[in-house]
Amino acid sequence: MSDVRGSFMAHGSSGWNEFEQIEVAPQGRLGITCNDEGCSDWAIRQPREFAEFRYHRDCFFCPQGHVAPSRLERAKLQAKDKLLVEEPDGIFDREWWHSSPNRLCMSSIRVGYLHIGTKAAAIDNELRTSASSESRESYLYRARLRESSSVSSTCGAIDPNTYVETDGGEDLIKRLGLSATTAESRMLYRYINIREDPGSISLVVPTSMIVEFIEAECVSRSFADRNQLRPPAR
Repeated sequence: MSDVRGSFMAHGSSGWNEFEQIEVAPQGRLGITCNDEGCSDWAIRQPREFAEFRYHRDCFFCPQGHVAPSRLERAKLQAKDKLLVEEPDGIFDREWWHSSPNRLCMSSIRVGYLHIGTKAAAIDNELRTSASSESRESYLYRARLRESSSVSSTCGAIDPNTYVETDGGEDLIKRLGLSATTAESRMLYRYINIREDPGSISLVVPTSMIVEFIEAECVSRSFADRNQLRPPAR
């Protein structure tokens, strides 16, 4: 088990706390551990066809056979995303995803910020929010970022910090005071996701930095077939 060094920021009761390294989960494991009966094994993902979708954490389980692992106050980093901390420009080479209960297109997204992450994170977000949504379907979108020729502090820059999502639940956009006005700076923010695809890197990006936003899949919300993905209607 290894650590990765960098500038990490986590929000606590007294504001932002900075630390220099974070624990990295073993390859193929999620960034959360089981705490059942003193077990601290790293969680893995339950195959979708076997998961019970009452809540998205039913997708995560302990290899030792315990119940779904508890979330930590501070998620650890998945090994597959270690390079996105060490070499931030790698975010421009990744395929990013977003989920929404509404059908979207680039022209319908207001100027501001959007959360994007791994495909697993987008699906987990759909499962996490489906209980409170009246919609019977959710849409998955594939996004590609506009790689700016400048990485200055005023145009297309990547914030040097990696933010660590905590269990408090407040949106990073609100905590950083981001708005349509600050989106003009085109600054991108990385954070370690604790709720969806735990331990993966997700992004908060200005919508102006998204060059491609394509509806890729539609997820049914009915309990009988909600684990079925199908191509979007044309």
